[in-house]
Amino acid sequence: MKKFYFSFFLFIALFLLSCADKPKSIGNNLIPPGDMFNFAETTFTAVSDSVFRTPIVNGYASSNLVGKLPGGEDFVTLLQFYALSGLDSLKGAMIDTAEIRLTVNYRMLPAPPPIQFTVYELQNQFSEGTFTSDSLTSTLIGTVPVGTFSDSMNFAQQVTARIDTAVVRKWADDFLDTSKPAFYGFAIRATGASGVIGFSPFNFYSSTSPLLVIKFTRNGRHDSLFFNIGQDTFVETSVVPQTYTPLEVRGGSGVRADIKFTITSLPEKPIVNNATMILTVDTVASVYSGFSPDSLIATLTVRNNTTDSSLYAYGFKKTGSNGEKTYEFNCTQIVQRWLSNLSVNSGLTIRWAAENSTSEKIVFYPVSDAIRGPKLKIFYAEKNQ
Repeated sequence: MKKFYFSFFLFIALFLLSCADKPKSIGNNLIPPGDMFNFAETTFTAVSDSVFRTPIVNGYASSNLVGKLPGGEDFVTLLQFYALSGLDSLKGAMIDTAEIRLTVNYRMLPAPPPIQFTVYELQNQFSEGTFTSDSLTSTLIGTVPVGTFSDSMNFAQQVTARIDTAVVRKWADDFLDTSKPAFYGFAIRATGASGVIGFSPFNFYSSTSPLLVIKFTRNGRHDSLFFNIGQDTFVETSVVPQTYTPLEVRGGSGVRADIKFTITSLPEKPIVNNATMILTVDTVASVYSGFSPDSLIATLTVRNNTTDSSLYAYGFKKTGSNGEKTYEFNCTQIVQRWLSNLSVNSGLTIRWAAENSTSEKIVFYPVSDAIRGPKLKIFYAEKNQ
């Protein structure tokens, strides 16, 4: 531990001279000019860590993820198109063709082209604001394909899935006639090895949002309808049981890490000038893409894998002179609350900042690695008794 000594005489004198409005009353609340403070810097090593998975809502994300990873992770996208107007044109018409057009905006370990996906009909309703992996029941997605598409899935490419016209007629009838069977939407799954591909969602840009194109003939006249409003989400499920490596964080699936530091050896109620948590990346075990998010978030751990997100710290990537990659989190406010007994120190929970728009896996060296494990560096001041 390093200590430094500093006198406040000069600081107080200059401050009081600058106080033109009732200088005496202001000065009464300042630190007495004779006080001395010790400044110290100490580094704590984490005492425990763990990895857990929690259901997360991926609706309103910036990408709808679809695909399969080598570890057995299976990402499934759900789409539901809304028809606000225009469907009256389909009364008495013959639907010639129907297509869903999607725009690629994310790629993670893409398989060699062509990458193939299959479209199914949903058997029940979903809500993008509440749907999680726990909501994905075995009966939610139909077993009969209603469309397929394959392509190289290059970034910014628009791909087209030809959809069974009978299914699209069912979708239209659901809006036109409430007595007809309900239509709940579409599910998109990878047909085989694919990696993960992300498609622009409804809430992103209207020029790249999912588009349903219906070409029809009515009274001998050919025409088309276009629909690009709706709701969507995605979930990650696993075809094989997943095991998580200490200390890893995954996007899209709600895999997070908990880290605990014991800092009771600090003096009582010190003033925290700076507190930085440092996590060192295991670059060999981590899995990135060209779309990796830049930051992570550390939130207060409460208990039973729950967090208090009212106070958080961003972690940003750093590269050392030796090429070592770390993420550094400014945890000053969090540590001060711990030491002031305003929050219980149950640890910190780490997740991607863009957790619901990425499938990246980042692995940090765990507590068991004494050299590269999680560290918390605190620079603080205490009154010299």
